[in-house]
Amino acid sequence: MFTSATNLSPSKILVFDLNSNTQIRELIIRQNLTPGQSIYFEKTVDINNDACAKAFAYLADPIGFGLLVYDWEANYLRRLSNAYMFFDPQSRMVDNLQVKDGIMGLALSPIGSDGFRSLYFHVLASYNKYNVSTQVLQNPRLSLDFTRFKLMGNRGEKSQYSIQRLDEKSGVLFYTEVQKKGIGCWNSKLNPNVYSTATNGMVVVDRTRLTFPSALIIDKKRNVWVISNSLFLFFTNSLNPNKYNYRVLFAPADILIKDTICDGNN
Repeated sequence: MFTSATNLSPSKILVFDLNSNTQIRELIIRQNLTPGQSIYFEKTVDINNDACAKAFAYLADPIGFGLLVYDWEANYLRRLSNAYMFFDPQSRMVDNLQVKDGIMGLALSPIGSDGFRSLYFHVLASYNKYNVSTQVLQNPRLSLDFTRFKLMGNRGEKSQYSIQRLDEKSGVLFYTEVQKKGIGCWNSKLNPNVYSTATNGMVVVDRTRLTFPSALIIDKKRNVWVISNSLFLFFTNSLNPNKYNYRVLFAPADILIKDTICDGNN
């Protein structure tokens, strides 16, 4: 989707201390880790039990079809890539455009009994969902073993999406449905071992305000925030400057979940 972009400077990881509003680390991503025109569209930070000195960060590269793993303590960056991070040729059509974006959305589960999380990830041009233990990602040897990355299941046709976040209290994974113009969900507590069309649903559909939901976060109060824009209209020269083309929307997680397939109280 973004192959025509021009890099004006090397890609970097910048780390800030928000308590003091100061930058505490800068790491230039080495050229051998950035094939072609890599774009690090999505990232997530993994901190267990407030042990910030042992933090890890995971960065998705949908153009270069790879995942970067950053070890804060070692100040070291590695690149991983396997077939699960590439686009599916049968799932490239999105809103009458052919896309070939690879791994994109990243979301972390709560800490498991083994002291590690699961990293849920998906590819924009795909209907599948995958996961891998962060124990694997943090171990340079284990992370080279393709068999440790798991296919969870398939959401069905026209279910491409970009960004996802997991609400730890409810166990619901929220994600931005690009073709369906809304926000989808899957409850990891209700259906920990079943990921399919039967266990995925929609919490909201709005073809006007969610034309292209491109970003999603969940704040500490469990509000789900979504940024929506008209990117695909821009690509097809159909953008109307006299209409609202950018929106920031939010709703409490419990209100979105209520009476949907992801509601654990049903």
